[in-house]
Amino acid sequence: MNKMIFRSFSRKKIQTAGIVLLTFLWMFVASMSVNLYSANKKFQDEYFSDTNAEDLEFVPAEGTDPEAIAEKYDLEYEERYISDLEAGGISFRMISAPERISKAFVTEGNDISAAGEILINKEFAEKNDISVSDTYTINGKSYKVAGLMTVPDYIRMHVRNDSLSYDPEKEALIAASAEDVKAVEGGKISLVYKAKFKDISDDKISDHTSELVRSKELASVTFRDDNSGLNALGGKISVYFLLTIISLFIMSVIIAVMLIMFIYILIGENKKSVGVLVANGLPRRSVFFSYLKAVVLLLIPAAAAGYMTGFAFAPTFNKLLETDLSLPEMKFSFEPVFLGIFMWVVLLTGIIAAVCGTRSILRLSITEMLRDAKTTGISRFERFVKKFTKKSSIEKKIKTSFAIRSKLLLVLVLFSVFAAGVEFFLSYAIYRFPKNICDAQEESMDFESQVYFRQPAEKTTDGDQYFYELKAMGHGKKDDIIVTVTALEEGSLIDIGTHPAAGEAVLNKTSADVLKAKKGDTIKLDIYDKEVEVKVAGISDRVAGKEIFVDHAWLAGENVIDNKYNGMFTSDASITAESSDNISSVLSRSSILEGYESSQQVMKYGSIILGVLGIVIPVILIAVTVSVLISQNKKEIYVFKANGIKNKIMNRMVYGSYNGFLLIGILISIPYSFFILNLICSIAVKASGVRYPSDPDAVGIAFAVLMTLIVYFGTMLVLRFRHNGNMEKILNDFREL
Repeated sequence: MNKMIFRSFSRKKIQTAGIVLLTFLWMFVASMSVNLYSANKKFQDEYFSDTNAEDLEFVPAEGTDPEAIAEKYDLEYEERYISDLEAGGISFRMISAPERISKAFVTEGNDISAAGEILINKEFAEKNDISVSDTYTINGKSYKVAGLMTVPDYIRMHVRNDSLSYDPEKEALIAASAEDVKAVEGGKISLVYKAKFKDISDDKISDHTSELVRSKELASVTFRDDNSGLNALGGKISVYFLLTIISLFIMSVIIAVMLIMFIYILIGENKKSVGVLVANGLPRRSVFFSYLKAVVLLLIPAAAAGYMTGFAFAPTFNKLLETDLSLPEMKFSFEPVFLGIFMWVVLLTGIIAAVCGTRSILRLSITEMLRDAKTTGISRFERFVKKFTKKSSIEKKIKTSFAIRSKLLLVLVLFSVFAAGVEFFLSYAIYRFPKNICDAQEESMDFESQVYFRQPAEKTTDGDQYFYELKAMGHGKKDDIIVTVTALEEGSLIDIGTHPAAGEAVLNKTSADVLKAKKGDTIKLDIYDKEVEVKVAGISDRVAGKEIFVDHAWLAGENVIDNKYNGMFTSDASITAESSDNISSVLSRSSILEGYESSQQVMKYGSIILGVLGIVIPVILIAVTVSVLISQNKKEIYVFKANGIKNKIMNRMVYGSYNGFLLIGILISIPYSFFILNLICSIAVKASGVRYPSDPDAVGIAFAVLMTLIVYFGTMLVLRFRHNGNMEKILNDFREL
């Protein structure tokens, strides 16, 4: 029995090779993505733990004692002096070297041990050929480079307040003693506090978080979850997680369908031989286990090879995504537990395929197995298809007969077209995410600069649109979410659709999504020590951040905020942080958009993998399908050849059998693609704070359809060219079972 099955597998070279290759590809993608996810997640946990990354950063309101805040909210904290300066064409941010919270991670050299020593971020040092023990001069004062570093709250560098992008050649992060930072000439000094919650319960941390967001004792507060730098690593982890899920679930289904089809065909061809063996005393369970053994021995080596290759390639792929992250080198270690899990997944797939494939034959009697397979009629399905298609020629009728004779083949070709459509659509949509985000934001931005003040100020400049921006706790239908509330005066420099009236709010798409709110709903916001209710007047097209816009005059009239502003949108492109002592930062429109796009670059790499799968998987499936079609219909093909049918006509009948079903596969892929896209976006919005635009895109649909057609017909053309139209050669490949 075993020899018979293995001979059958060995003679089905194309089908066997297709299954082996798909299994290898399946495990390669799954292994690479799960190892990337695991290594990055493990690194994130260990790195943030070792550096004691802060839970929050705060600036006390004027006249408030930070010690009192720490005691009230169960915090331990550390001062961080920051000096921003320009010298020699380079932008420096000098920070007082962290000692306990958000500690610097020294990648090379040693930590600071005395005044006059500094640590430099590794990107700037590498671009400017700075080594440990060198002497480096900043604004006329020389310092000894003690080491190179990364800092957990700067994993995406943000050195200049007036730019969200980072230039590693001309922007440097320097850690020095507090005395050196305060003594440097030409710098603007600011003081912030890094803080961590003490060992208290999660419920108490949640209560404190809600109170801190609303507290008037703080001029500003930023929690780690709101830190865009930390989210850069979280974004990578989310992409790897999605790749893992897609590769395990979608490709598992593909391989299971192929195996079921393959085993079903083999059993049908070996039915008489199996009947003889069963008649001579072979237990029926031995038939099942023989096919299972053959399947497992086919899958396991290919899966193991794919897993090892994916594991080896994971560090290289991760390296491609580290261009904008200031992290020490990540170490990948082999995890036997993952290999074990994957092998069980492969084994389970083989068992399912073997059960489904052998089910029909094990239910037959010996007489039925020994009986010659003769066609006594056609199924209702075949009658329906033949009647529905109304073929007008013998050639078209034969093509239809070839296509529908094996329903499993029809399912496989539909699935291959469906998979291609979904992969290409998702690839296009995800690749366009960064640009779509920028487009959605840019449409609302009719200003040149977004300015933040050091201290709230009165309105002083006509023509600008002023705002007061603060954090608040929004109460959603399920969760309480920290949101950014912008009390905005009426104007047109930022377009949010409509200016909210008193007691109303305009939500951007992200805040509406996380709060589960729609137009006309009433939501509650905890702002400082007050709770206010606002009616949702509209949903803005803006997608980045959890933004809620309210009328400034109304919020000031409710005594929630003073009648002042902490920022403005302006059409003055020449304004800089040096224009006034009260300006803390100036963000140009271009730098804001660059920041959005660069923060989402990780998505493009995931989209490229999906695009490659959209080509490779259908090509393999279509090639296997055609080979099986020829094998199943070889008797008819012999008859046609014997009656003088030309190769050209035979090629049209064989390679055009499924053309009529191509449209069905494409049509069912489109709604499913939108379902998956919206699922991805709903998962990502919680992790990234961005509501990725997922509206119907005619160009994306056209791209997916076009690429699917190219892959389908291109594969058919290559198969025809491969055999040079010689059907005899094809038949010889499948002559023997």
